[in-house]
Amino acid sequence: MPVPKKKPPRSPSPEDRARILDAARRAFLAHGFAGTTMDDLASELGMSKKTLYLSFSGKEAIAEALVATKVASIISGIDSIMADPDAGFSARARRVLDHVMTELSSVSPVFLRDLQRSMPHIYRRIENVRRNVVPELWGRLILEGQAEGLVRDDVDPAFAAELMLHAVQGILHPDTLDRLHLTPRQAFAKTTNLLLGGMLTAAGRRDHEKSERSI
Repeated sequence: MPVPKKKPPRSPSPEDRARILDAARRAFLAHGFAGTTMDDLASELGMSKKTLYLSFSGKEAIAEALVATKVASIISGIDSIMADPDAGFSARARRVLDHVMTELSSVSPVFLRDLQRSMPHIYRRIENVRRNVVPELWGRLILEGQAEGLVRDDVDPAFAAELMLHAVQGILHPDTLDRLHLTPRQAFAKTTNLLLGGMLTAAGRRDHEKSERSI
């Protein structure tokens, strides 16, 4: 008798991958990358490890997908806000900062520290976004503010953007967040408010205060 052919394994669906990423995000945030196993994820999902491994080759692949999704969300949100023709400088700056802080607040220091130690190449992807996106974005905002008379003319956009970059890289480092007992959102807010406050004209400060009250 001919041997029955085995059915090929079912290809993972987009829904399977989405469920896995959502469960992994919660587990990594709660227990860290090192404290989460593929067995944990399979049990949480009620999914066989075979199906889990068909969707992702391992924890590293899941972490890469999570970071890629986070990076894409940050950039697409910034692009959408900056393209809004009806938003002035203060409103646009506030919306951009709120967006970035909201995205960053969902990434725990525990997960960042695990990435830095266990998967530095993935951690560098987050650092590369900061290194490339923050200066370009901050420089654009400063130029727009100067055109509207809300940012002092003597502020050098390139220098201010570089200062913001180094401030963000230093403050959002996992060890710094732990030492200051701050979340990424809190640290980013303190940094941007301090740096922005020193660059505004009198009109800019009034506009900024008005924008803050509208939140």
